[in-house]
Amino acid sequence: MPLHPLVQLGVRYGEALVVITAAHLLIKTTGWDRARRISDRLLPRHIDGNVSTGDHRRLAGEIERSVLRISRFIPGARCAPRALAARHMLARRGITSRLVVGLRLAPRPEGHAWLEIGSSSDPLRLFARDPSAYTPLDALSQTRAVSPRSPAPTPSSA
Repeated sequence: MPLHPLVQLGVRYGEALVVITAAHLLIKTTGWDRARRISDRLLPRHIDGNVSTGDHRRLAGEIERSVLRISRFIPGARCAPRALAARHMLARRGITSRLVVGLRLAPRPEGHAWLEIGSSSDPLRLFARDPSAYTPLDALSQTRAVSPRSPAPTPSSA
């Protein structure tokens, strides 16, 4: 028997509060690179084949709104913890997503993290203010060599 919609909303907000706080603390204590690696290892591997693409988009939108609403109450929890938290919440529901970190150089250097769901030709973007203003870091790494000792940029508190 499905839960009442208000109960589901409360559960989702509670989940968002816990996961955003954990992601924020993980980034603050270990740094972005290590936090992302730890997050990758902790991602649920369950994929539910019974969820339709339309349901994916609806659920993703609900999770995005929950994460945005709850993150306002966690000082400093901006794009990076939001993206890591939502990625875990989506994975728990069997929805795979791609974590994208982009860099913008003008008017000042700034990083931003967002999620993409669905096909690469027409993805649903979560937490993407203006993804065309940012160059994804994987695109940058294909065009120029990066020293293995140079640290990867951390998404700013955008």
